[in-house]
Amino acid sequence: MSDQDPEIERLYVEHGEDISRLAQDVQNAYSFSKVSFIYARLKKLGPWKPEDFSMQLILEIDMMQAALAVEYARVFVGGSRKVNKDKVPEHLRSVHEEIMELRNKRYAHDDNHVSVENSVDIQIHDDWVEVKSGTTMAMCLGAPPEWEELIKWLGQFLCEQTEKQLKRLTEKTGLEWVQPMGPPPD
Repeated sequence: MSDQDPEIERLYVEHGEDISRLAQDVQNAYSFSKVSFIYARLKKLGPWKPEDFSMQLILEIDMMQAALAVEYARVFVGGSRKVNKDKVPEHLRSVHEEIMELRNKRYAHDDNHVSVENSVDIQIHDDWVEVKSGTTMAMCLGAPPEWEELIKWLGQFLCEQTEKQLKRLTEKTGLEWVQPMGPPPD
């Protein structure tokens, strides 16, 4: 027997699907929070002098961009919490596709993105073979400015989706559903 309030149990039985959707909105909001945080951190990087560049700096930027791309994609890929890419405003779709391609081809899957080129050179020396490997990467040093409007749109869209879900639950249950929230992300 459950120790949960019978009224709450009834709400879950009668409106479980809508409550699940609200929980998925919360998951998307958490992913967005990480995207927004990482983007803000990337914006604070630089400006640099030539002597500032190191492999550590390059890897730090690449790591943050990878985390941002993966978290961004979580909102659009997989399961019922997925936001349909058709919701992305037309003028931002190319930026959306750019981030998704980074996630799919540079960071998460086949490592065959145009911004990364791996090479292996072999040289034979008498009785031994020398292998020289290398990687050439192209990347934005910091926060790609063209991503900012898309990230702002996503935050606003997700807030609106949560507000709609709360309103839907209010209408269906006859109880007012309220989630304390700060202002929508700007």
